[in-house]
Amino acid sequence: INLYSNLIGGFMMILNLFLDGHTHDEVTGRKLWTLICLERLTSKYYNGNEDKMNFGRQEFLHHMVEFLSWDQSECKDCWSSWKEDSETNFDPNSVESNWMEILEVRRKELAEEW
Repeated sequence: INLYSNLIGGFMMILNLFLDGHTHDEVTGRKLWTLICLERLTSKYYNGNEDKMNFGRQEFLHHMVEFLSWDQSECKDCWSSWKEDSETNFDPNSVESNWMEILEVRRKELAEEW
């Protein structure tokens, strides 16, 4: 658990630096990012009520399609339903690299860019 909290904490620091410096497009003035409550995509958030969960996921998809200006002219139903992820969970024991070192190197690289 400590590995996960350090990893997530490192990514949150990097993300915070980026988001604070990039809120709006300098040319168009359009928002560059949006926040999403991922908990609202899980059945636990809706106490197992599948109808409410499906509606929440549909709202999420609608928001993302609109925010990202994804074209739906050729495929009206491309984003009309949710598909469950079929991949297995991440296994930190299978990773040979030290994640904190990787994050620190990347943070320094990004700090130079900003």
